[in-house]
Formats: sequence, C-alpha cells, structure tokens
Amino acid sequence: MLPTIPEGARLLIEEVSVEQLQRGDIIVFQNPSDQAPPLLKRLIGLPGDTIEVRDDKVYLSGKALDEPYIMLPQGRDYAQATLGSNEYFVLGDNRSNSMDSRHFGPISGASILGRVKQ
Repeated sequence: MLPTIPEGARLLIEEVSVEQLQRGDIIVFQNPSDQAPPLLKRLIGLPGDTIEVRDDKVYLSGKALDEPYIMLPQGRDYAQATLGSNEYFVLGDNRSNSMDSRHFGPISGASILGRVKQ
C-alpha cells in the first residue's frame, strides 16, 4: 500500500459489516492463498459494480475514477467484469507492484476482516 501506508506502520483495524464498507476504504482480508498472512488493499468495487482497468485508469461502471493517492502507473489491465452479489474488487495503491484482484479476482464478503480506522 505504499506510499499511502509506509512499511512497518501500526494500524487500527475496526470490525465492520460489509454493508458499512465504502469504495475507497482500506480493508484487511484473508489472503486468497490460504496459508499466507492477511492482505491490506483499497476497496474499489462493491457488489453489482462493473470494473475495468486499462490505460492506467480504473473504470467504475464506465467512468474513470479520480484516484489522487496513485503515484505510479497501474501496471496490469483487468478486463471489464461485473461483480456478483457477494464480490468485492480490491487494488493496492502501488499498482505496478501489487498482488490484488487483477491477479486473484474479486474477494468474497466473508473474507473481509475489517477496515483501517483513519
């Protein structure tokens, strides 16, 4: 999550229901690779949203997102997809070096452990 959250930073994580989550929240979730530690990423897409990443921009239902926290190019593209009823799309802020939904796909609401309290 560089540069937003520096390595070694201490964070407070609050437990919330998925209904309380908002786009742009930084969340902690179970790593899709079962034996790895939890991951910390920015929540980009909620159930029912259509997401696409191309030309260094994220598109939410066809509109480019304003993401002032992104300092480097996006890296990988992601073909347009509509999220299911319990699917969430997450991206790291260091997009060119992030293992996120572009790699492992959307995450389920059940895998979300909480959000970073700011």
